Amino acid sequence: MSKLQKVLDIYKRYGFSGFFNKLDEKLHAPYRDYNKRIAEYLPSAAERKEQEKKQAEFPFRPLISIVVPTYETEERFLTDLLNSVQNQTYPKWELILADGSKTDRVRNCLERYRRTNPLFGEGESLVRYQRLEKNGGISENTNEGLKLAQGDYIAFMDHDDVLTENALYEAVTALNEKPYRFLYTDEDKVNVTLSFFEQPHFKKDFDLELLRTNNYICHLLILEKKLLDEIGGFRKEFDGSQDYDLTLRAVEQIIFPDGKYHAEKRDEIHHIPKICYHWRMHDASTAGNSSSKSYTASAGLRAVEAHFKRLQIEAELTERIEVGCYRITYSKPPVEMFSDEKIEFRIAEGVVPRTGAKEELLRTLMQEQVGAVCGKVYAKDGTIDQAGLKTLPDGGTEKLFHGLKGSYKGYERRAVLKQESDAAGDTFSVINKELYMKPGTRILFDPDAKADWT
Repeated sequence: MSKLQKVLDIYKRYGFSGFFNKLDEKLHAPYRDYNKRIAEYLPSAAERKEQEKKQAEFPFRPLISIVVPTYETEERFLTDLLNSVQNQTYPKWELILADGSKTDRVRNCLERYRRTNPLFGEGESLVRYQRLEKNGGISENTNEGLKLAQGDYIAFMDHDDVLTENALYEAVTALNEKPYRFLYTDEDKVNVTLSFFEQPHFKKDFDLELLRTNNYICHLLILEKKLLDEIGGFRKEFDGSQDYDLTLRAVEQIIFPDGKYHAEKRDEIHHIPKICYHWRMHDASTAGNSSSKSYTASAGLRAVEAHFKRLQIEAELTERIEVGCYRITYSKPPVEMFSDEKIEFRIAEGVVPRTGAKEELLRTLMQEQVGAVCGKVYAKDGTIDQAGLKTLPDGGTEKLFHGLKGSYKGYERRAVLKQESDAAGDTFSVINKELYMKPGTRILFDPDAKADWT
């Protein structure tokens, strides 16, 4: 797809004003110079050597199975993937290639690679290749690969992406601190030739509400093998967003083990705040062209709907204009709201059914273990005044998204997606007094509940 066609697709989706707002925000986005600074986010040669020494002394050295479903993978893509696995500073891995190809392209590429890299799959590492009898699609093919996995933990990769050399080392470092069941890392995007890096995604620590509105976890995902066995792997009916469905079910198994919310179980989910995965951009990938797999958005919506149904939470979902993002409307509970008398409420645009901002907050408070919900308050100049609060190390608070242009979506669209907040404040919020001060209580920011200072 040409750049012109991408521009036209964006214009068609967002309209005239939305297109120029998106362009304006992109021009002012953080990390525009990321490619020039990429070395800052990756380990140096000296650090990689040090990692190779340290890993040998880890008390816990689990085998990590890297499962990759392949299908007619281009040789340059597969070669880059194999290089990235071979260069891991933590060497105790097994690479599983579940090949649904019609031809011998993948098999031949692997054999050529082995001839020129005789140490690949030697020592503590192992390569398992299986030519599948049929191409069952990404979920079924990955499940076939999982049958071969003998590792304590499973890492998932797409067949055209690459790992950073420290990816597995960072995961095992974390696992030596605590036996996490679910780990995920930061990621970025890279062009076809691995020569230009952009759009780094420095993720939030685990945020249940944000996950429900968008699969922000994505790559690199590493799960305990026992956890995968408990939830049963991927499901074909969610192909396109099969990783989203898997992630939601894994989260449920951890923090809703009996159908009820257990805040203390969140500690079993760990975010590694380092770039460990390069998501390759090309015309056939969602990284390079989000419309190339338009079915992913509807599959993602169905995955979240199934998540709520399993937990018996009444919620209505609709697709947001932002690709792969969803708006959640919860049922309304009988709770009172608190707000500053100097703010004026807006109708919650796009919410189904259309409600006032007050009602939107009350609906969101309905959820399990939620003690407070805050809305988005705009200053008189149109910028965001408050959209949740962040607790600072000194005990003070900082307004999230303060000063951001009101039409902007924020970094990784976080200013327009429901998510967790450290505190609610008393400007525009609803509080359940019975829960608010209890340990493990969730506090949420709802961007669809809006108000203006008068």
